Amino acid sequence: MGMILMTESQLKNVIKKVLKEYAGKAYSIVGYVKNSTVDYATGNYYVLVEVDKLNSNDINTILKATEITKDKEGNGSSITGYLKSGLVDFIELLPEYKNTPIEDAIMGGLKSQRIARSKELIGTLVTDGSYTILTHNSNTKITDGVIKIGMPMNSWSIDDFKEDGTPRLYSWGSDGGLDVSNAGLYKYFMKIPTSEIYPMGFGCNPDLYNTFSDVVKAGYSAVGYYIQGHNKESGTVVACFKDIPISKIEFNGKLYNGNWKQIS
Repeated sequence: MGMILMTESQLKNVIKKVLKEYAGKAYSIVGYVKNSTVDYATGNYYVLVEVDKLNSNDINTILKATEITKDKEGNGSSITGYLKSGLVDFIELLPEYKNTPIEDAIMGGLKSQRIARSKELIGTLVTDGSYTILTHNSNTKITDGVIKIGMPMNSWSIDDFKEDGTPRLYSWGSDGGLDVSNAGLYKYFMKIPTSEIYPMGFGCNPDLYNTFSDVVKAGYSAVGYYIQGHNKESGTVVACFKDIPISKIEFNGKLYNGNWKQIS
């Protein structure tokens, strides 16, 4: 029998294939990454899911069985971890995997489900006609009639701000819930059109925006999300990307307008 000469790279690929076969892993192409410009994940890739997980209804199971590589057998270096860094914007799923749990897992949720969850989130807001009534609690007496972005924040707001530095102000859009910032002397009320609030909480995000700045570019002035992930009972935060006039102030059981003239 003659000798078979292989390069180191070829030998590694053979070993990978043997290991995958031994482990019982085989992949099916469910889509493609086309012309990605994401750092360290540029170019074109195959989106693969283990064959025996294709019919799973569990998102986490599917994600664990997903590989995004330049090799359609799943032997290349995986860039699956870049899904949350904008890679999803460059993915085109094959038609047979759209509106399935595969899309739900890889693309961030079925659009129909995201829309339903978004409507539920918007339904938690306190509204007055086409407007949402926002409340902002503070120990600071604001005398110029405006809640401004970039004003001093409490510790929770500071931690949240670190995750996305887009300038914004924090308010509550729901009535009740786990209000971790209600220890202020003054309660300020504001109004914004409900249509300007984009639902970006857990399982929402109909248009799959990656950052708050993307939401601003799309023409929204605020985002709404539950303070504790998917738990609507915890209260809905509305973070606004522009200064909002004060419509009413509550202090020591009395009501004032934005210019501190007593109403009742």
